[in-house]
Amino acid sequence: MKFLLFVFLLVAVVITAGCVNQNTNVVIPTQTTMVPTITVTTTVPSTVTSSVQTQKTEPVANIRIIGNVYGLASDPSAGIDEITFTIGLASGAPAIDLTKLQIVFSTPNTLPVPLIYATRASTSFFTTKNSTTKVTSLNPGDQVLVTFFVTPVSANTKMDIELKPSVGAKLPFTKTAPAKIAATNVLY
Repeated sequence: MKFLLFVFLLVAVVITAGCVNQNTNVVIPTQTTMVPTITVTTTVPSTVTSSVQTQKTEPVANIRIIGNVYGLASDPSAGIDEITFTIGLASGAPAIDLTKLQIVFSTPNTLPVPLIYATRASTSFFTTKNSTTKVTSLNPGDQVLVTFFVTPVSANTKMDIELKPSVGAKLPFTKTAPAKIAATNVLY
């Protein structure tokens, strides 16, 4: 019985101690955050026209084509096997080292073929000359003839040519073989 009385007193002390707040001066403020809400209603006309245009501007190439691009055929029945054209510098452009120029040639039926400068033209190399003299640089006022060979290109075939100087923007252009191939052809 003493044991029960002891347990009863112990429970009463624990309950009484838990119900009494010894620090009655502490005030815990509650924090309220107010978030303003804004509702915007707009009406959109059924037809909207925009005058804003975005354009991706490419740098202007320093090289330009002067005159026609020619396709020569050593055997016209086989197709065009040599390409030749004249290049010059755009107004105000600096000189270009032609030994660092790269030309890329392709058709819809061939992979792109990179060509580099050499003293003899082939299907991997191009030559440059000013009249009859070989040249290695393109200076202001110069007109330089570029020549290279290609795997024979048949009639009506589109040809993509890209001139890539070591400095400055590239100059891509597309030409097409004529319907009837002769020994000398203006590519259009």
